[in-house]
Amino acid sequence: MDQITKIEKKINSILDEKTGEAVRKDIAEKIRKAETAIHTAEEDMKTALRLGNQNAFTEAKAALDNAVIVLEMNRSREQTLDSDPLITSSDYEEMVSQIMDALTATCQAEKAEVIALCDQIRTITARNREALERGNKLLHTLQADVYRYADCPVVQKTGRRLVTSTHEKRFKDYSLSSWTRYAIEDCVQYDAMAEGVKD
Repeated sequence: MDQITKIEKKINSILDEKTGEAVRKDIAEKIRKAETAIHTAEEDMKTALRLGNQNAFTEAKAALDNAVIVLEMNRSREQTLDSDPLITSSDYEEMVSQIMDALTATCQAEKAEVIALCDQIRTITARNREALERGNKLLHTLQADVYRYADCPVVQKTGRRLVTSTHEKRFKDYSLSSWTRYAIEDCVQYDAMAEGVKD
């Protein structure tokens, strides 16, 4: 598993553990129970007051105070659930550093791949250029020396035929060469990166 995936799982785990659905349900349940406890304590206080039972009243008052504290705490937790930091500043800085290091390593590896592809493009382009030059020379030899431009109707006084560009056969599809020229220009920028990758 790569480093980015590990960090992503860690972040998702923190989010789920500290703000996930289970946490939200737990807080909501504690608020509901505290509200119920407040209502019950208030009723118990009224009953104890009506009966004049000081011990029951003191217990009900303590239960009410405790329920109010629990309610306030959980409402406060609920309000800060989406705003307070879930990790310490040092944990945050450590994770930022890990992500940056992982991205740096990824970029370095991918730059090396691009540089290798640039080298392949240069090799293919040179091979293609050589094939085009060789093929066009061969066409010229075939036309001039073997066929001797027999399809040229105009013959000079010397007996040689006047060859025009319409009679000269040449392979003219230089699209690969044109396309790779732009790719190679971009590769020049990667050559500088190659030095950084090798270091």
